[in-house]
Amino acid sequence: MTHSNYYEIKPTTIKDMNLVLDMRNKEYVRKSMISQNTISSENHQKWFTEMLEDHTKAYFIFKVDKTPAGVIGFYDISDERFANWSFYLESPSLPKGAGTNMCLLGLDKLFSDTNVLGIRTKILDNNVASMIIHKKLGFSKIRCENGKSMFELQREKWIDHD
Repeated sequence: MTHSNYYEIKPTTIKDMNLVLDMRNKEYVRKSMISQNTISSENHQKWFTEMLEDHTKAYFIFKVDKTPAGVIGFYDISDERFANWSFYLESPSLPKGAGTNMCLLGLDKLFSDTNVLGIRTKILDNNVASMIIHKKLGFSKIRCENGKSMFELQREKWIDHD
């Protein structure tokens, strides 16, 4: 799996606050998330400013041909533990492979910058597209409960994938 210079990620800054909120509140994004509620500006501002200061979180703007096209975020980052992540694209009409490339860039960044053991995430069982991308990236399904599936990617598996 490779990615080109056409795709890039950059750390979020305070200037990205409204962009992230606009993307996250799109209906097609919300319906794929565990929490599907619309996020208020006040709640988002509080979360976003705290996130920027929190060393256990790292969020990035994904760009396609220099244009913001998605968000990828890691949280619960701690050495020798499993982190969590979330990601979403700004539009379902982005070029084929954009989501995979966003995830590749994010995972490369996380595993090169931290000593996490891996990533764990919960996916709604009806979110088939997300399950496909996780399997493509090498994640394993470790359990199912209450309409959600838990997936995991261990550091060693990622490091050995090249």
